[in-house]
Amino acid sequence: MMPLAQTQPPTLEGLILLVAIAVALGFVVLAFLLHKTATQVSREWRKLVRAFSVICLVLAGLSFGFAVVEMAFRVAIPGGYFKVPPKEATTPDALLEELPNKRVYWWYKGTRGFDDQGYRGGFEKPVDNSLRVVFLGDSVTYGVRVPYEETFPELLISALKKRCSRVQSWNLAVPGFSTLQERISFERRGLSVKPDLVLVGVVPNDLVQFMVIGGNAYNILLKDDQGVPVFRFLPLPDSVNRYLFRHSAFYQFLTLTGMSLERENERKRKTEIDSVLDDLALIEEHCRELDASLVLVLFPTMEGDLTAPPAESEGKFYGAIKEWAKGRPEIALWDFRGYLAQFDLAELKLDPWHFTSKGHAIVADELLRRLSALGLPGSACKEKP
Repeated sequence: MMPLAQTQPPTLEGLILLVAIAVALGFVVLAFLLHKTATQVSREWRKLVRAFSVICLVLAGLSFGFAVVEMAFRVAIPGGYFKVPPKEATTPDALLEELPNKRVYWWYKGTRGFDDQGYRGGFEKPVDNSLRVVFLGDSVTYGVRVPYEETFPELLISALKKRCSRVQSWNLAVPGFSTLQERISFERRGLSVKPDLVLVGVVPNDLVQFMVIGGNAYNILLKDDQGVPVFRFLPLPDSVNRYLFRHSAFYQFLTLTGMSLERENERKRKTEIDSVLDDLALIEEHCRELDASLVLVLFPTMEGDLTAPPAESEGKFYGAIKEWAKGRPEIALWDFRGYLAQFDLAELKLDPWHFTSKGHAIVADELLRRLSALGLPGSACKEKP
């Protein structure tokens, strides 16, 4: 594992301008030399040399023009397009680690509600004869803008403590996490506590994948899991394409515009879903090895009428998970869309994705009811005398 380090915004953006200007000057000098040479060569070579001189001047103009346009974009959009908060998964104080497959993992320490170990509720040492519960998820399971004791993981644990002599929990949820980061977090920290129950909060945007740009993780991916470029504006080598995209505001504009105009790539969407299922399969495999119960909770986007079918992308994603889970009867899979439809959404949600304190309480009550109906946590819970 690469050591985690506090990342800083890169200082290489200016290099693009310097290179563009240097290239432009180089082409001007080359054009001048070619023009001068043309007067000293035979007639049959003169036209060819002058043609190369004109080509050099055109390339010089393009290079200088790129530098001018790039400077204009930087004045108009300071910091580039990826300083826009809605697009980012992390903030500058996140600890980022780029993974070998160009994905990214992150966590926070001692900031934004996390303790020095990088967790909101701490990471206590497991003890014998305790019911151990691990929560995986993103900002929904983390409980943004809600006191920690009012989040559904804590409310559920409080209810279990009334039934069991000793209960321990570890909430490994981090805002912005997709299934990939959740699986890595479980492998790095969750497995060590040997949980009896693992509860994964699934949300529609678990499909997203992230890459590091300007010191933050963003929901943008230039290559899919097969290594095939999803989109590139110019037919450049991948390393050059990735460098320009990270450090050039103009190239970001060109690429993002092209991606928005491009029709939905069905193969890429399928690959994203398959990636989530692969990570869920690994989580399930770990739980089977630990003899731990696995619960997947599908949280809906809380917009419109929840009694109506979900949006196409959400329906397709959750449908794929349900189909995948059919062959795994040991997994408890609960879609909360129908259950939440009976309540007034205005009282349940802070926004279409996050619950109010009341929403968390309703989710915790239903989770407890369903766990009890399944006989969970079962033998792992020593009843209170």
